[in-house]
Amino acid sequence: MKKIIAGLLTIMLIISSAVVFADGWEQEITVSYNGDKIDFETQPQIINDRTMVPFRAIFETLGGTVEFDGATRTVSSLLGGKKLSFVIGEYEAVLETSGGKEIIPIDSAPVIVNDYTLVPVRFVAESSGLKVIWDDFYREVVIIDTDAWKREIEQKSPFINMLLDMPLSAMVYEKPMQATENVDIEVSLGIENANELLDEGEKAPQNIDANITFKISSEEKFDGENAISKSAVAIDLSSLYNFIKEMDSSLSDVDLLVMSDILKLHNFNIEIITDKDKNVYIKSREIMDLIKELGGEETAEMIGDNYIKIPYPVEINEPLESATLWSYLETMALNNETLTTEDAVMIGYIIDVLGDLYSEESVRVEQKANGGYKITFDVTKDDYMKAMENLTDAIWEYEGLHETEIQFVEEQKKQMLESFGKVDLAIKGYVDAKDAVNQSQDINAFIKINDLFIPDTENVRLSASININAKSVSKETVNYGKINVPDQVIDITQNK
Repeated sequence: MKKIIAGLLTIMLIISSAVVFADGWEQEITVSYNGDKIDFETQPQIINDRTMVPFRAIFETLGGTVEFDGATRTVSSLLGGKKLSFVIGEYEAVLETSGGKEIIPIDSAPVIVNDYTLVPVRFVAESSGLKVIWDDFYREVVIIDTDAWKREIEQKSPFINMLLDMPLSAMVYEKPMQATENVDIEVSLGIENANELLDEGEKAPQNIDANITFKISSEEKFDGENAISKSAVAIDLSSLYNFIKEMDSSLSDVDLLVMSDILKLHNFNIEIITDKDKNVYIKSREIMDLIKELGGEETAEMIGDNYIKIPYPVEINEPLESATLWSYLETMALNNETLTTEDAVMIGYIIDVLGDLYSEESVRVEQKANGGYKITFDVTKDDYMKAMENLTDAIWEYEGLHETEIQFVEEQKKQMLESFGKVDLAIKGYVDAKDAVNQSQDINAFIKINDLFIPDTENVRLSASININAKSVSKETVNYGKINVPDQVIDITQNK
């Protein structure tokens, strides 16, 4: 299931992140929370070489409450069950939680400017528990709240939330099993008025089409320690030959001969073994033959009938039992010291698009009493366009705009929706899982881009489509012997 679901998510991530944004240079210091700019009555500023930001506005944005005792010049706040208090001009704060009190040092004492309390950026991070980044180039404070992102995902899409909460250990077989999988992929390309792309004197048909097909049939077994996968892969690229030949009249007879040999029907048998230590061993005689044809005789002869060993990276040691996909992604975000406000904005857009596309209405998740589940997909173009409409509303806002600016925004939104409307898609099927081993799936995903305008041309139009059908069945079994780890191997880390 994981490979199919990951493929569907990847396709939609490509679509949802197809818009590029650019910002002008900001001279003043800005503060953002998960991509949203925080407005202040008193602007952040540099004091004694420290970036000082308004405390109340930030903590109230985070959902906290703030009080000020003028007699003692004490600021108190309550956020997420934690009470924080500090005195203006002093270098320590007290953080009270259910586990007791903690003294937090403040590297630059809080000050009052225009009746507003300013505190150092570092103190905001240490007292809130959130990721806080100072970007000196853009002069911005970036506050990242991954818990808020996770809550939004939980609300928008039970399916996406289920994937993120899935233990990484679920991707590793625990019981002896066997599985079969068949995947058919068809890619179609078409160009209208292709002759406009050619130089003067060159000729080509007005319309050119090509179809590429991939067929994968695989059988996988796991004996409790080691796993083996045997796959038959057929790739038909033959229609690309005429496509390229018609588009490039400069190709010589030798070029065409080489290209016809490469762009043909290829059949590969691929064997992959994974041992108990997660080292991977790959072998394919057909791939070696292709390497020879492409001029890599020495490499092919060196490998011969040996398996190529890809060792498991020793630096990956996190216990899989406790890790989830979300915890892995969250750790990546929290360890990234270069995240900008625009990065956070883009993450928010992706969450919105995936949440709208894979909503509870279009992807139904049914939890079974025995711990299994069934996922039913019925994603349509209407779901996609709803997601794109919400995206354009988020990108283009009307607040504070003049009438002429509103007209400009409306035109931009119209153009964006017209572009998004050239995409047609449907994702249908199901995944029926008794548990992590015993499950079946049948999923079809179709995406087509219609009448895409090619820049710097008058009439050239491109169309493309991808159709994916995937079926698989896996079940627990013990009706086979032990899988042996090969001893005739070439370790790629030792043969560079």
